[in-house]
Amino acid sequence: MREYEALQRVSGGESGDCLQPAQPGDPQTEQEGETSSPFSFVEIAFVNPHVGRGLVARRAFKAGEVIYDDATPLVAVQHEYSRRCSWACGWCFAFLGNLREQLEQILSNDFSGAVARDATLRTGLQLLSDDFLRREGLCLARPIPCDRRCGVVYCSELHKRRAQTESFHRLLCLEASPRTARAWQAFAAHSRRSHENFLLAGRAYAQILVDVLCGRKSVKDALEPFQLFHSQRWEDLADETFVPPETRAKEGSHVPLASREGRRRLLSESFALLCRVFLSRDVLGESPWADARGDGDPETEGGSAVINEPWSALFSLDVYSHLLGAFDLVNVNIEFDNPLNAVLAESPRLVAFAPCVRLFRLAKRVASCADADEIDSAELQENGEAPLERLAKSFLQDAPLTAAERRELAALARDLLPPFMGIGLFRAVSMTNHSCYPNAEVKALRDIAEGEQILQSYIDERLPLHQRQAALKRHYRFTCSCSRCRVEAVVALLAKRGALPAEETRLVHVVALATGLLPATVAEIRAFGASVSDSSDPDDDDFSESEASEDGGDEPGEPARNLLRDGGEAGGPEARGTWSSPESGAAPPSLDGERAGTRGVASQELALARGVGGEKY
Repeated sequence: MREYEALQRVSGGESGDCLQPAQPGDPQTEQEGETSSPFSFVEIAFVNPHVGRGLVARRAFKAGEVIYDDATPLVAVQHEYSRRCSWACGWCFAFLGNLREQLEQILSNDFSGAVARDATLRTGLQLLSDDFLRREGLCLARPIPCDRRCGVVYCSELHKRRAQTESFHRLLCLEASPRTARAWQAFAAHSRRSHENFLLAGRAYAQILVDVLCGRKSVKDALEPFQLFHSQRWEDLADETFVPPETRAKEGSHVPLASREGRRRLLSESFALLCRVFLSRDVLGESPWADARGDGDPETEGGSAVINEPWSALFSLDVYSHLLGAFDLVNVNIEFDNPLNAVLAESPRLVAFAPCVRLFRLAKRVASCADADEIDSAELQENGEAPLERLAKSFLQDAPLTAAERRELAALARDLLPPFMGIGLFRAVSMTNHSCYPNAEVKALRDIAEGEQILQSYIDERLPLHQRQAALKRHYRFTCSCSRCRVEAVVALLAKRGALPAEETRLVHVVALATGLLPATVAEIRAFGASVSDSSDPDDDDFSESEASEDGGDEPGEPARNLLRDGGEAGGPEARGTWSSPESGAAPPSLDGERAGTRGVASQELALARGVGGEKY
């Protein structure tokens, strides 16, 4: 799963006003009825038969330019514990409330009674008065509750109105009958016990129904945006080989999410609960059942119930499974910092918060799920007193803080409040294909030409070749044949046969001939790999024993040869599975080192590497 860090810009209002994150979707930048599009300068286009579709630049970008602003997901959900530890707008996910309120929200998850027992903690909370926090600039927008007081809050009346008229919240809260509310609670409880993506899928179904019932879209048109992404059946993505031994020992041989059988069972349970929520006259305004026997249930009807058109196109176990499969493959992690952390850490009056250090430390422990009474032994001095406790004592005794103590307090403040964490399906980000030599992280990492495919890395690009390949195969079910993987595969093959040129310039030209890339591009990729590599030797990228040839010899493994047979930027929502070789029966490269000579080696590699139409320059 990829990570998308929301682009939040914090702007201050009039003196004494609360700070409000200004971002796409905020009242400050959005007119009612308008939504920002991420496709102003990029478009979804067919790349080639092996990659399929991808995101392509409609104009040239310079390094550092913002390529797209995909701030409005098709559907998203805040992770459960993140929701319990922070107030965020139900429409745009902006943080809400002042510092004290956010600390109190975190401490509501502490069941040890620490605040009630400790006068120092209560004193810290009392110090954080509304007036004090307003003067210090430590308040965000006031939370505006949902009209039904369901617990969802918003950053503005505009966002509340939009959520209550345009989003899934209208169906699941504002207009939900008591029966619908109970059915949704049962579905959500099962989702939280089993797999959080079920909850996301339930929201997607509710959003589709709002678009159909209130937005006058057809079921086909409302469903289409969710079907643009690469997907597989959710149960087919199970892989028992990656179950940690400790999990298998604890739960036995049958781990539901790791086995196809276990996933089928969970999928059927979730789908039955989903149908109970939405397949009803009080939601659809009509009976969905073809036999007109009232509001039946697929389970109670013994599996014989037939759903009327157009609802049958949506309420299909296959559609539900493929939606969940898309979530597993192309969902994006949403994570961004609480803006109050930076304001607090950079405050010129940070020393005034020294009496709150015990409160801050408790909040950090609770947010990290640590025991509230737990003291990190690494923080203790030999006399049993923690540095931050000593800092608070110095302040209360009017003793000046040392430079080291100021740094300790700033470090505590810098990540005091936990980040927003969630998952979502995005129109542009989720359509961006993978490369281990990415050119984008929402902002361009290097110059991008008009018509060039936008590429991001789904994984940690600092990993060596064999670890990147394993991670992509495990999590995304494809073999990457991007330009960097092909370059590093050639280097690995040459090294294994003792044919690696000693001079970098000569090596670059050999690799360029073998891959069909320009020498300048190979040099750039080599420099990029060296700059991000965790290894001191950028050429130290041996394949594991499992990747070696079956005969036990020293021939490079099949995965390395496959990379050289496959051209183009590989991998992403449209490029899944192992890519095919260009010619049936193509012989593996014969890297005979001194006998063949590097020119001969490169020529043989070139014939293989160019077979599937590599990158165009």
